[in-house]
Amino acid sequence: MPINDDFYNDKPSLRKQLINSRKGIDPDRKAIMDFSIYNAVISLDQYKNTPTVLTYVSTNIEVDTIKLIDHASIYGKKVAAPVCDYNTTTIKFYQINSRDDLYPARFSLLEPIPNDDMLITSMLDSICIVPGLAFDKRGYRLGYGKGFYDRFLSEYDGHSIGICYDDFICDRLAIDEFDIPVNLVITDNATD
Repeated sequence: MPINDDFYNDKPSLRKQLINSRKGIDPDRKAIMDFSIYNAVISLDQYKNTPTVLTYVSTNIEVDTIKLIDHASIYGKKVAAPVCDYNTTTIKFYQINSRDDLYPARFSLLEPIPNDDMLITSMLDSICIVPGLAFDKRGYRLGYGKGFYDRFLSEYDGHSIGICYDDFICDRLAIDEFDIPVNLVITDNATD
């Protein structure tokens, strides 16, 4: 595991270490791990039974979500991706019909164009796929440090699923009062 115990309570240093470790993953190995996580997610009853999938749009160092977006769209699920508001550090999810509805936003993150008609206002019967640099075995995550997902998850009543490479799972992350765990973590070694 790339998590260095010396950085356990130093979240900025730990983030930097994890980002560098993610960048160093062999692309062929990453593709295999991504496919394994994708298969595990689409096999979940929570995924099969939900009409709505809220998911982040992956960057090149994150677990790939593009296949998941395509799968959910093909199988008639409503798919929504987040738009980040950097002034309030909140996210809102907007429905997309395909990945063609995404455009490069801040930090080159792909986001939908905010459109009130496509805003997801009801989270009933949805699942949320949650990114993280690392997760612990309790479902807590280390994100990028802005708190977007913790704010969202604090009010989200659906089923939250973290996806992460198994090498980035640890026994226990340092947490604070604002950290919200996910309901389930899926890795390339299935469920943790």
